Amino acid sequence: MKVLPGFTKDKRHAACKGVIRDALEEGYINSASSLEVLRQMRQELDISDEEHRVVLEELGVEDPELLNPSKKRTLGNSVRLNGYSKALERVIALQQKQLARTEITNLLEADPKAIQALRQGYSISAEEEQEILEGFDPETSTLHRGDYLLQQLYNLTDCLHALNQPQLIALGSIVKPLQDKVLQKNV
Repeated sequence: MKVLPGFTKDKRHAACKGVIRDALEEGYINSASSLEVLRQMRQELDISDEEHRVVLEELGVEDPELLNPSKKRTLGNSVRLNGYSKALERVIALQQKQLARTEITNLLEADPKAIQALRQGYSISAEEEQEILEGFDPETSTLHRGDYLLQQLYNLTDCLHALNQPQLIALGSIVKPLQDKVLQKNV
C-alpha cells in the first residue's frame, strides 16, 4: 500500500469524499458498489472500509438525492443538468445579484422566451427545473436535509425498538453488537 506523501488524514478524507461525490453524480458508481470499485483509490489514500462508510453517510446528509438508488445518474445527464443550472444562474445573475425565491420566479416570468430556450436546449423537465430552483434557495435545501435526517432518526429508532423485543433477550450475544451499532449511529 502506498499512501500519498504530504496528505494529512483530513486531506485524504476530503479527496476521497470528492472522488466519491463526483463518481456518484456522474453515475460511475452507486453507494453499494463504491466500496469495491474505489478500493485501489482508497488503498492509496489509506481510507478504511469504515471511513468509506462515514464518507457515504456525510454525502447522504449533504445531498440525500446523491444516494437515492431510484435516481438514474449518467455522465451525460449530470452534464446536462449542471449545464442548465449554470446557464440559468447566468441569466438570473445578469438580471439581479441577490434574489429571494419569489424574485427568481418573477425573473423567470419576465423573460419567458430566454428561459424556454434554455429548457429546450438542455431538455429540462418541469420536475428537474424545480429541483434546480430549490437548490438556489438555501432554506429549501436545509429543509430537505432536515427531513432526510429526521427520517434516518426514525429508521434507527425503529431498528433499536425491534432489537429490544423480549423474545430476543435469549440471543443477547448476537443482538448486542447490532444494538451497539444502531446506538452508535443514533448519537
